[in-house]
Amino acid sequence: MTWKERKALENKKIVSLGGKPTKKQRLPLSVARAQMKNQKEREQKILQEFERKVGGGTKRVVDRRMPEDRVLKSSEGHFRNGVLDVKHLLHSGPSTTRKKLIDDTVNVS
Repeated sequence: MTWKERKALENKKIVSLGGKPTKKQRLPLSVARAQMKNQKEREQKILQEFERKVGGGTKRVVDRRMPEDRVLKSSEGHFRNGVLDVKHLLHSGPSTTRKKLIDDTVNVS
């Protein structure tokens, strides 16, 4: 058994018992720089192919709520037995006042 084989076997035993594996030999920066550049180009190419296949870049339009709509208003809702029911105002749809404004502008035109 050569010294390399003995050393490899010894390192395997150390790792199996919970020790840290030995570090690999580092490449000089002049060599590693070219490899890193090629790896970056490969990743960009794969990403472009993936976007093309999936149809990436499509953005969904998110319906944003106005800050006024986030606040519960006592003038809106159903008041019954001393309780103001405003569950319908908490849904993501636009508020009734905005609907009225939109409908009024459409009807006037």
